[in-house]
Amino acid sequence: MKKHLLTLVLLCASVASFAQMSITGEIRPRTELYNGANTGLSEKLDVPGTRIGLATQQRSRLYFSYKSEDLKIVFTPQLIHFWGQMPQAYDLLGDGAPGAPEPTFGVYEAYAEYKAGDMYSLKVGRQAISYKDQRWFGALGWAASGRAHDAFVNKFSFGDVKLDVGVALAQTRHTNKLDSINIAGIRTGYKSLQYAWLTLPAGDLTLDAMISNRTLGGYIGGQGGPAPTRFPSEIEYSNETTIGILPTFKSASFTLNASAYVQTREGNKGLGYLAAFDITSKALGLPLTLGVDVVSGESSDDEGSNLWQQPFGTNHKFYGFMDYFYVGESVKGGQGLTDIYAKAVFKTGEKSKLVVMPHVFKTTLAPEGIQSDGFFGTELDFVYIYQVSADFNFTLGYSKMFATSYMSSVYGGDHKAGQNWAWMQLTFKPKFL
Repeated sequence: MKKHLLTLVLLCASVASFAQMSITGEIRPRTELYNGANTGLSEKLDVPGTRIGLATQQRSRLYFSYKSEDLKIVFTPQLIHFWGQMPQAYDLLGDGAPGAPEPTFGVYEAYAEYKAGDMYSLKVGRQAISYKDQRWFGALGWAASGRAHDAFVNKFSFGDVKLDVGVALAQTRHTNKLDSINIAGIRTGYKSLQYAWLTLPAGDLTLDAMISNRTLGGYIGGQGGPAPTRFPSEIEYSNETTIGILPTFKSASFTLNASAYVQTREGNKGLGYLAAFDITSKALGLPLTLGVDVVSGESSDDEGSNLWQQPFGTNHKFYGFMDYFYVGESVKGGQGLTDIYAKAVFKTGEKSKLVVMPHVFKTTLAPEGIQSDGFFGTELDFVYIYQVSADFNFTLGYSKMFATSYMSSVYGGDHKAGQNWAWMQLTFKPKFL
């Protein structure tokens, strides 16, 4: 017995000398109280059928990571569920009660990364793709499920210059023909995706540039019955290309960020765009940010749509935490958006801080025939963060939307009803190994 134990200890020590295995857990429940958020404005509480929403959603993850000199493997299973979504007990007697839960168990990441020297590595498998400010590619950490792609990513390094070239393909089954079922929307948002991202540092200035192309697939409408029975000849594909330039300038006293994206779609003469600029300074003794985003609307001429699409970003980070804009959809009516905002971070203790973010929202392109200045309203976001310990974080948030009658006409509901949203999140993330 002692001999076997000694052998096991020596084997573990030998493996540890060449490789490193780590295991981290995460339990993250978040309770939200909402009265007008995400999909539309609320009605007054005396209107029949009007209710304030309350729900708790939980993320439960295990992060497994193996790393050696030239190989890294990451595997992250997760369980995502609302409290009450799963039954308290399962149908052990076979009498049909209380029923089975909806499938919410899955895998967030499962990838291998092989380093073939100082200049090249290959990252392949299910992985989060996230760059810069996460406007275009983001890991969507706010959502319980997060966002990941099934992709090959070639990572080149030329000193401080970095170049990533990635390819992803969405396929749902083995077939001799291209399978287009369930490739749109939240499942993947593309049939195939190709991108390149370049990071070029030059002293205080860092320039990022990217280009991505996603192939969209869909059935030609009105033919062949329900989508799963249609023939592949009735599937047509189109391409959407997005180009972005993102300079950042950092000095000892301030930081400047800018983003400029343009977007074209096959068969469309219009041009979508996003332009953003912000400056952060600590001159007043605290981080203070001023910024503006301008996002194009549906159309500005008769030749095509200028609607901007941003399907892969962490959009909750921008455009107000109440998620009226670009979370799940573009601005309703395809109107585009101008967002003027500020952000201040107040230190309230050694382990705590308060973040305050006011937003002023205005449409970029009001629909023809509507006599309005297109002013949606003003939103105030407050987030209190307390780092209780190294593996326990407490976060509390509150948002208030001062909507206008114009926003009511676009989103429905009553702008005088008092739109607000509150949430509390506990994050436990211990490292086991």
